[in-house]
Amino acid sequence: YPELSGGNNPNFQKFNQAARGFVTTKVSLFKKEMKLEEDEEPPPEGSMGSDLNIGYTVVLAQDDLVSIRFDVGTYYQGAAHPNSYTEVINYDLKNGKQLKLSDLFKPGAKYLQAISAYSIADLKKQGKDLLSEQIESGAAPKAENYQSWNIGKTGLGINFDAYQVGPYAAGPQFVLVPYSNLKDLINPDGPIAQFASR
Repeated sequence: YPELSGGNNPNFQKFNQAARGFVTTKVSLFKKEMKLEEDEEPPPEGSMGSDLNIGYTVVLAQDDLVSIRFDVGTYYQGAAHPNSYTEVINYDLKNGKQLKLSDLFKPGAKYLQAISAYSIADLKKQGKDLLSEQIESGAAPKAENYQSWNIGKTGLGINFDAYQVGPYAAGPQFVLVPYSNLKDLINPDGPIAQFASR
């Protein structure tokens, strides 16, 4: 898992706890799910078994802001295919807290509608065997569709996991929403105001 070092900033430690906590929780849940019941047979010799993989990408790392994307992959023995999904930590190091998407925008701003409209148009342009109705549903302006996002220097990265806006075979999708498209909605005192003014 990612870890901040250098200096004795207590907010670095808070971030480290959040990142470590994310990974250790995933591992212990996986172990719990894999525990054999008393009447369950162990996997046959030579079978692939089940596994959990967690990797991460540092999307942004600054003195005041860190944005991490975790790629989580699981395979449960006997399943038709592995599963993968993304989760994120967007962390405000100045205030020592994880950011919610709403923290980036002015109170009452219709940011979900703006992000959704851009994402739907961009996904349709990307094509890639995506069905229009799946895009419209999976990228609709609902909070649950926008849980996986990262702060970049030029825009807000939106991660759509497999199945969300297309069939499993199409895989995960990504949309970068430029800050210029959101500038009227961005909180001028918020963490991404520094990028929106560029």
